[in-house]
Amino acid sequence: MTENDLIQELAGMGVHVVYLPYRFAGAYWHDEGLIVIDSRQTRAGQLAALAHETIHARRGDSGPQPSHVEDLVDELAAKLLISPIEYALAERVYGSRPAALAAELGVTQRMVEAWRRGTERGWGMRAGPSPPVGDPADGPRGRGVR
Repeated sequence: MTENDLIQELAGMGVHVVYLPYRFAGAYWHDEGLIVIDSRQTRAGQLAALAHETIHARRGDSGPQPSHVEDLVDELAAKLLISPIEYALAERVYGSRPAALAAELGVTQRMVEAWRRGTERGWGMRAGPSPPVGDPADGPRGRGVR
């Protein structure tokens, strides 16, 4: 997905996105319907943060999240940004070096590493819905920002 795709999806959910200098890469406040992205990041960093916060918005998270949830959110965000076909082509050209792959794919190295974790769990190369993200009975959880 592109930045515009993500922003349009969020707008459809009633979530506003603002870019400004901020102490974290990004943050999402569910009750306010607001995502803040640190404008001092690289474009790839901003896109990664926007995808990450989009996943939180989809989940209805707000406030600090446990680290294992943040890791899963990164994996799901990477799945939004990285096509399996584009990844495979980039890997043929650049090998398995995360920094080179990230530069070619226009994402952060963290997103490449998250995408790899997700594919190791078996979801990255198949079409269909994203993997489960916790027990629905738990309801929305708080969300930590990075």
